[in-house]
Amino acid sequence: MMHKKNLLYKEYYLQASLLSLGMLTLIWTIFALYFLAAFQEYQHLAPQLAQLENRRGATQMLLLPVNQLVIWIIITWSVFFAARTISQEYQWQTITLYPKYLGGFFYQIIFKIIVLIIILTTLIISFWFGVAWLSQGTQFDNGLLIGFLASQILTIAYAIGLSLTISIILKQNTSASMCCAIIWLLWWLLPLLFNSPASLVAMLQWLSPFAHNDLLMQGQFTLQTLIFIILHIIFFLSLIYYYQQENH
Repeated sequence: MMHKKNLLYKEYYLQASLLSLGMLTLIWTIFALYFLAAFQEYQHLAPQLAQLENRRGATQMLLLPVNQLVIWIIITWSVFFAARTISQEYQWQTITLYPKYLGGFFYQIIFKIIVLIIILTTLIISFWFGVAWLSQGTQFDNGLLIGFLASQILTIAYAIGLSLTISIILKQNTSASMCCAIIWLLWWLLPLLFNSPASLVAMLQWLSPFAHNDLLMQGQFTLQTLIFIILHIIFFLSLIYYYQQENH
């Protein structure tokens, strides 16, 4: 039990640097200011929305922009911090200290994922605190709220999988972060740059996590998104296993 706690502490101190904690504080401050401004703006629109009984419109107006901001913050965090988690181990040679420690490399991967989930979850908690606060005087669309949560979970899962995979392949902090940023940028731009042939457009949209996030944020849960998640879990785990064996 003590070994597990030490390994968890190691991952926490490896990832929770002073810069990351400072960014987390800044993010919470930004969200607090946004929701305060949104609440004040809503006070002027509340009578009109109450007459229309437009829960979906109120949800999209108040929460959709900040949910998109949350997703981009998760992506940015993964580029600057998550993409360095394994490469730091290689650069500092600390990974060689644990060849058979508590199950070896994959046991460390589990703890890295746990710490990353905890850190990334703290980024979205402030969003849901704001939602709970606004919901005291606002009727939100529950389907859209579930879609927002699903889009955040999908982004966190994809960000962790991509970051760990790139980190173990490149084994250099700067290279891993740059490659991760380029991949995110490509998935964002490619579906927008091509409008023909239709098969290529459909394939790029299916491969892009942004396209699935857009569907989820509209409250649409499709079989295609489920298949996307399952295949990418298999894909990322296979690459991590392969390159760990190559580097062993």
